[in-house]
Amino acid sequence: MKSSFILVCLALLCFFSLSSQKDIVGSYKSMTPKQVYTNPNAKGALNYGADFIVAKIIGASDISYSTYSVSEIIKAEKKIVAGTNYKFEVEISNESETVLFKAKYVVFRNLKGNYSIKSWSFNPIRGL
Repeated sequence: MKSSFILVCLALLCFFSLSSQKDIVGSYKSMTPKQVYTNPNAKGALNYGADFIVAKIIGASDISYSTYSVSEIIKAEKKIVAGTNYKFEVEISNESETVLFKAKYVVFRNLKGNYSIKSWSFNPIRGL
């Protein structure tokens, strides 16, 4: 009886300690734009994905390259795996701050710090 009580207490302790962890392996956790811009790994993933998509769009269209940037982070999440997946939904604008398209993409950062695109899509807003 006493050992059962101890096991139940240990199980509850483990459950509450795991549920209060900041990053739980295997589930996406929301990030604010401020968290993205102040975390070098998340900011690197944001820029890697945006640069990848802009290069793909320019390569497949007749628009000329100019300065493009993420003008708004609509949604950002991260998921701890054997590395980190960063999921973004953003607006990308040109140098005159005209929003050209919305993009969704997932960037994986491996344990060595290298980035790769896992998935991406975009919706044109202006002239693409």
